Amino acid sequence: MSRVVVIGGGIAGLTTCYHILQEAREAGKNIDVTLIDKGERPGGNIRTEHIQGFLIEGGPDCFLSEKPWALQLCRRLGLDSSILPTSKPRGKTYVFSRGKLHLLPEGVILMVPTKMIPLLTSSLLTLRGKLRMAIEPFIPKKKGNADESLGEFVTRRLGKEALDKIAEPLVAGVHAGDPDTMSIRSSFPKFVELEEQYGSLVKGMVARMASMKKKTAAGEAKSVKDAAKSATPKGASSGTPSTKPRMTMFVTLKNGLGELVDKLLAEIKDVELLRETSVSDMTETNGGYQVTTDTGRVIDAAVVVVATPAYISAQLVRKIDLELSKKLLTIPYASTATISIGYNKKDIKHPMDGFGFVVPGSEERGIMAASWSSIKWAGRAPDDKILMRCFVGGARRAIS
Repeated sequence: MSRVVVIGGGIAGLTTCYHILQEAREAGKNIDVTLIDKGERPGGNIRTEHIQGFLIEGGPDCFLSEKPWALQLCRRLGLDSSILPTSKPRGKTYVFSRGKLHLLPEGVILMVPTKMIPLLTSSLLTLRGKLRMAIEPFIPKKKGNADESLGEFVTRRLGKEALDKIAEPLVAGVHAGDPDTMSIRSSFPKFVELEEQYGSLVKGMVARMASMKKKTAAGEAKSVKDAAKSATPKGASSGTPSTKPRMTMFVTLKNGLGELVDKLLAEIKDVELLRETSVSDMTETNGGYQVTTDTGRVIDAAVVVVATPAYISAQLVRKIDLELSKKLLTIPYASTATISIGYNKKDIKHPMDGFGFVVPGSEERGIMAASWSSIKWAGRAPDDKILMRCFVGGARRAIS
């Protein structure tokens, strides 16, 4: 019997344990797994709390449906019925600029404009900035395959004002990153694909939207046809056909992302879990590894999976692979925090007709963005309350 040691009890470490056990069972093998986590509770930054009728997320509150891995994991765990889309397919987003909230122009999808009239009538951008974005379809595509930063890419395709007032605050609100240090191929590869395939972000986004609408219409027609086929004769009831939850760009779970952690923990109950434990040393041995914890325990392992932040992983692998350790230390991190605030709905004067707002770094405010959580997601606050979630810190507004 071999032993696998997983270091780090965040979502990556928990999911690793789950897949190891699943694959071992399918192969008819017995594998001992030890999970070492320095926290008092596994889950890393994922933390869901229920306070006076509010559902509050301490860390991430959703995931992107376009990146399939989180959805696939939820479905493998039997959480289909818990998948929760946003209250609207696409809610309005505001940008705080020049002392007030400006509506992000309708049709702007992840900084790419798909409708010209809302863009040209927007109060967010200057006339020069609007015209620069509008001529994007006529900007030649980049030659060669050399990577560039997100900031360079957006400025080249859409202009500097689009970067400062749309791309930078949207990226800061979602990734807490700095566009000048983020690789476009790593962070937004679909933008690169759109330029390479269509020669224009606008043309590519419009084409893909048309294709998605066509597929959706075809899928709905097929569902209706299948439901009609399954109907019993003479109008007898055959029950309500099961349907998959409606997908939106961002999705979460009805009871918060803590539900995902709880489900994973239930599935990996056979894993030896060492809570509030750190690794003080890790060395390579003949045919395996030796892991020493801060309690003095020495664990022999055939395989070690390091599922910790890069700067911690760098220290763990230093004795095994110095070059890898150095590379891990080059990965930048940004310090961020969230602040959840509950209000009486009657005290809010804004119509709250969107999902929240973002703040450009040029505004020099302490806040990066605010999400109107109870507007965006069902079940986040009592009916007479509003829950807001504010984001502070980030790559350009670091907090200590």
